Amino acid sequence: MRKLFRLIFIFFLLSLFCFRYPILFIFLPLPLIFIKRKDFLIYYLIFIISGLIRVYFYKPPIYENLNEDSLIGSVCSFENSDSFVLKNSDGKFLIYKNENLNLNPYDKVKVEGYFFNDKSGNPGEDSFYLYKQSEKISGTFFGKNIEIIQKDNSILSKIRGKFYSNIKNLGISGEIIEGLILGGRGVESNIKEEFKYSGVLHLFAVSGLHISIIASFLSLFLHPFLVIFLLFIYLMIILFPVSAIRSFIMFSFYLLGKRFYREADSLNLLLFSAIILLLINPINIISPSFLLTFSSTLSIITIIEKFKNNFYKFFLFPLFINLGNFPILIYFFPFFSFTSFISNLIIIPIISLILPLLFFFVILSILINNILTILNPIFIIFYKIILFFSNFPSAAFGVKKPSVVFLILFFSLFFLFILYLNSNFEIKRFKPLFLILIISVIISFLYPYISDFGKMRITFFDVGEGDSILIKTPDNKYILIDGGGTFYKEKSSPGIRVLNSLKRLGVNKIDLLIFTHEDSDHIEGLFHIIKREKIDYIGYPDIELSYYGKDLIDKLEIQNVKKINLKRGDSFEIDGLEFIILNPVSGGKDYLRANDNNNSLCILLKYKNFSALLTGDIEVEAINDIYKLYPDLINDVTLLKVPHHGSKNSYDMNFFNLVSPEYSVISVGPNVFGHPSDDILDLLSSINSEILRTDEDGAIEIDIIKNKIKINTYDFSETITNLFENRFNSSFSYPP
Repeated sequence: MRKLFRLIFIFFLLSLFCFRYPILFIFLPLPLIFIKRKDFLIYYLIFIISGLIRVYFYKPPIYENLNEDSLIGSVCSFENSDSFVLKNSDGKFLIYKNENLNLNPYDKVKVEGYFFNDKSGNPGEDSFYLYKQSEKISGTFFGKNIEIIQKDNSILSKIRGKFYSNIKNLGISGEIIEGLILGGRGVESNIKEEFKYSGVLHLFAVSGLHISIIASFLSLFLHPFLVIFLLFIYLMIILFPVSAIRSFIMFSFYLLGKRFYREADSLNLLLFSAIILLLINPINIISPSFLLTFSSTLSIITIIEKFKNNFYKFFLFPLFINLGNFPILIYFFPFFSFTSFISNLIIIPIISLILPLLFFFVILSILINNILTILNPIFIIFYKIILFFSNFPSAAFGVKKPSVVFLILFFSLFFLFILYLNSNFEIKRFKPLFLILIISVIISFLYPYISDFGKMRITFFDVGEGDSILIKTPDNKYILIDGGGTFYKEKSSPGIRVLNSLKRLGVNKIDLLIFTHEDSDHIEGLFHIIKREKIDYIGYPDIELSYYGKDLIDKLEIQNVKKINLKRGDSFEIDGLEFIILNPVSGGKDYLRANDNNNSLCILLKYKNFSALLTGDIEVEAINDIYKLYPDLINDVTLLKVPHHGSKNSYDMNFFNLVSPEYSVISVGPNVFGHPSDDILDLLSSINSEILRTDEDGAIEIDIIKNKIKINTYDFSETITNLFENRFNSSFSYPP
């Protein structure tokens, strides 16, 4: 029966998709035809019927009152230090905040602010949208004002509060301790980034390592039922992350098996815990947390445990863990840390020694104040090791998102390898199949790169109220103009978002980096990008620079990046793309305005029959200069990046009539300036220009292939629509 349970699991997965693909119903009775065992029949029917019933009544979270300006509910979890999840009778909502509050889980709060578009974004951000769906989040809300109505005074809250009070003065060490004990959701983003780039972010996911340490210690002197109860209390404290629930289910049944002298089958326990989690929430099936915890554990059970030599186990552990996780990581996340193969060899043994000691001191800290300071030197050294690995050149290798075909082929090969190790499966008999699969996996992985070659592309990233433009040449050279800035408080830092998108697009080197001017909504994000991207050249306006520009150039000079001053009349060519600088004049020009927008770079890009006018933040004075000097150059361009986010200060009827763009892109986000101006929008409509906006469409991608233009926008609202669609229930509906 133990081996038959694996068959039950496979058909349980099929049952989840039967209402989406009714033809699958045909396959569900097949095991009952060939297997004539009563115990199998009972278990099979229980799990398959449970799966069908769960999916039949499943509906994605829907919330339609998006005009609400306040929400009241309880804090149920934290995404990071800048956001939390609020739960009320209408559902769960992701709340972004710009103020530091002493919030604890289950505190009742009132949040005033507004809902904003979370159904569009940048390349790679569809994974976060999937994650929010898997967490049953109904909408995303920016909290301008947050009021704590009622603090949670439960015993668990007091224990959690005591823990926080003991780590709040430990700085980085306290953040790491919080991540290791409670999970990494509340840890500062910059610290999580370092763990991510070093390839050990999984340490902030409470899982088997944590649960096994606690269970092993408690089992020495407590009854198994009491151990299970205390493990459940721990889950309540850490707010039930998927990886911890999986570990809890497995260890609970393992302990019960020992208590009743029944040997537990690790693989069956893993599959059973997967079924439980999918019955709780079917959308877990596309949750990266769910997939990673199960692929890691599957690798340990079916591959690593097959090696008897502990020396081999030690060195093969990170290899096979990463092998099983590789397709999931590159599908959901923008880069893969090749450093992880080495970093895990060193860091996992260290953390295995530190964790038991840490748990012991955490328990003591409830009774003895400030005792955790004893561990401060250990975690300072530990963080230095993390920084060492995170700064390796291979720590952030951007990978293009693979297709579902790649995932299917890779896991087919992976499961055949598992079958080979765990049965009498003879690899020689199926050698041609293995070779075909290996070649197919390689080709399907490389296909996104091959298909992209020869295309010229311009991508306008969604950075809120700011600019960031990526230009890809046909020979895969990259020019990045601006990097967004700090004004878009509704989401994470625009610079980090642009960096992640660059990695998602497979960009690991920028041939030319340009900042148009020094406004923070254009230049601030570049400081994030230069930390993780190799830069060949930096281009900037030939004017006297202030702090931001000088600081950026100084940092790049340390990296031996070559500098280019750009001024009116300059031109250069990269892979057949001609760049003509229309603004500013050398040394800049005094336009008698308080800001320096009119001295920002204005660039005309020409490629075959395509032309794009990239205007930075120029306003009417500089526009008039360009209009008078270059009427023939800017006449009837294909695409216009609308000046200064569509500001009324850039309104010039003669200029827009002359340019007469086929497409007009407005890079804009929530703002207090009235961007884009209604006058600008009306003017663009009057000249029949198709308007594209990053605040509505997300990132805007324009491909030029053989003089043909293809426009793609990053709207994620259809990402999981119809995943479990009930074709037999006409009233079934999904979010718009």
